[in-house]
Amino acid sequence: MFYAFTNDIPFQSEECPHMNEGIRTEIRNFLNSMENDHSGIKNNMYKSIMKISSAAKDANSNNGKFVRCVETNAQVRYALCVIPW
Repeated sequence: MFYAFTNDIPFQSEECPHMNEGIRTEIRNFLNSMENDHSGIKNNMYKSIMKISSAAKDANSNNGKFVRCVETNAQVRYALCVIPW
């Protein structure tokens, strides 16, 4: 919207009348509520999602071979397991 405004490109400035009816709004409200009760939870969720995303990307580049989850002493390393078809 800023780009359109600064370059005199016409745009719709009114909010969508259905913007609060979607599941995204419910999830956003839930996450904000959780953040109020547990400071930092949204940042922790983001970091976890990025780790899972990275593991999924690595697994996809592994040509469908299994990636094992390894447990050493009290530490556990997590990996995404891929089932070759």
